[in-house]
Amino acid sequence: MKLLILANPDNPHTIKWVKSLSKEGFQIFLFGLNEFDETIYEGYDRVRVESVGLNKKFTGTRLGDFSKISYIRFLPEVRKIIRSFQPDILHAHYASSYGILGALAGFKPFLVSVWGSDVYKFPKISIFHRLLLKLSFRKADYILSTSEVMKSEIQKYTQKEIEVTPFGIDVGIFNSTTASKNGETVIGTVKNLRELYGIDVLIKAFDLVVKKNNNRDLKLLIIGEGQERQRLNKLVNTLGLGKRVEFAGKIKPEKIPRYLNKMDIFAALSIGDESFGVSVLEAASCEIPVVVSNAPGFKEIVEHEISGLIVPRNSIQEAAKAMERLIEDKELGKNMGKNGRKMVLDKYDLKKNVETMKDIYQRVITQ
Repeated sequence: MKLLILANPDNPHTIKWVKSLSKEGFQIFLFGLNEFDETIYEGYDRVRVESVGLNKKFTGTRLGDFSKISYIRFLPEVRKIIRSFQPDILHAHYASSYGILGALAGFKPFLVSVWGSDVYKFPKISIFHRLLLKLSFRKADYILSTSEVMKSEIQKYTQKEIEVTPFGIDVGIFNSTTASKNGETVIGTVKNLRELYGIDVLIKAFDLVVKKNNNRDLKLLIIGEGQERQRLNKLVNTLGLGKRVEFAGKIKPEKIPRYLNKMDIFAALSIGDESFGVSVLEAASCEIPVVVSNAPGFKEIVEHEISGLIVPRNSIQEAAKAMERLIEDKELGKNMGKNGRKMVLDKYDLKKNVETMKDIYQRVITQ
């Protein structure tokens, strides 16, 4: 089967889907707009990648939300690829930008996968943006959502059926290993350093934990990069946590499991409406107990008191209490970690999620 996929070729989720489907025998033409590292897809003979190479700094800003409308200038290129490649299915990942391109291309069957801000933020910019999103949905033969909670959000803009296809976790790579921690208790997170992800809440909660447990060897490991880095670094220094907090920066995806296994507790304290939580599931797959805010997407993937602890958003005190509880009760954390791993195996194993996508593709072309 030949798939024409419209998606950011540099995004970890795109990479995971494309490589996994390629291994299943699909012939894939991936067309993207962002610049990317061409070595990513080396060795995947069934995959061809082309991109117009737009700068990440531009597409990742608020201005980028407006610029997505101008992406339609690349419509002739998409139509040219359709004529030459002759795909069986056109699948756009991200309902704004790529979804609009796919909708206007006029090819059938056409699928749209919704990822998050394309439905939570994009349609709220203006009436025009909302109409563009509805256009993507109206033209789509199938609409796919990464989570149940986001499915409810999508239903505000369409009456069509929506199927859930989560971002799966490679459970063979993300698993528990014995890592040397030098007697430290490490609390960690993996997230872009943006305000809505509540990294400042995490730092302040960690500060409270340190103040109450000054005799313990506690460390906070922050993996990720972003526009809040300077402000967060200043906060760390103001609180006198310089020796206890490590900003590891952006880490290559293949190295993330090694860093996760340095952690005793994983924290994700987003203050926004998270639609899913891939990094939380990756930590759970490594049998690490998690502390998360009650963002909708987190509540879908974390069972309170079973695989982790859920605390109110923006609550520094409650986050600190939850982390302290896991520090004190190692057995509780161990049990939560094992339950989290089981949950990932049951619901979010990448192999099972790829099978779901394959079934959808098969249904599409036989209808």
